[in-house]
Amino acid sequence: TLSGEQAHSGKTSVKLDYTFVVLQGVRQYVGVGTPLTFLGTPTEFSVWVYGDGVGNVLRLRLRDKSGEIFQYNIGTVDWKGWRQMTASLAKPAVSWGGNADGKVDLPLELESVLLDSEKRPSKGILYFDDLSYTAELAPTELVSIDLDAKPFGAIYWGSDAAEAPALVARNLSAAERVEANLDLKASMTDILDVET
Repeated sequence: TLSGEQAHSGKTSVKLDYTFVVLQGVRQYVGVGTPLTFLGTPTEFSVWVYGDGVGNVLRLRLRDKSGEIFQYNIGTVDWKGWRQMTASLAKPAVSWGGNADGKVDLPLELESVLLDSEKRPSKGILYFDDLSYTAELAPTELVSIDLDAKPFGAIYWGSDAAEAPALVARNLSAAERVEANLDLKASMTDILDVET
């Protein structure tokens, strides 16, 4: 649940209140997630965790385009207070489902950050904040191009407003400059309904 009890930045974080009991042969874990599709090829995932010192293990689950789940080990929560935990996404600990080929089919989506029951019985509260990731991206993945109706010179487009679709480019990363050429081609018969 969203909570104002702890926050690494801002005013809220996600609170995970858990209880694991002693059951032989039964896996126990609980996860939190948010809709997130990764751009490019993610190489690293980080989350700020307010630890409870119990010693349970955090794992990350990502789902690829085919539905295959990739699980990564983030680390043991054996401290109290805020700490940034980071997982390398170079090689998952295990994968299953989807096309089951063990190869990531981009794009990846966040399935969950989960707490696995290494200590049973155990009970505690964790807080999660400031999810982030590092990814390799092609320059074309940093630019979004949309159609937007704006005045377009003095060309008549079938209305008195003289508006036509205009291309709007947005740089999704202010850190680097992206340059590209855009070629638009149309014939007059595509644009105008010409009667002869």
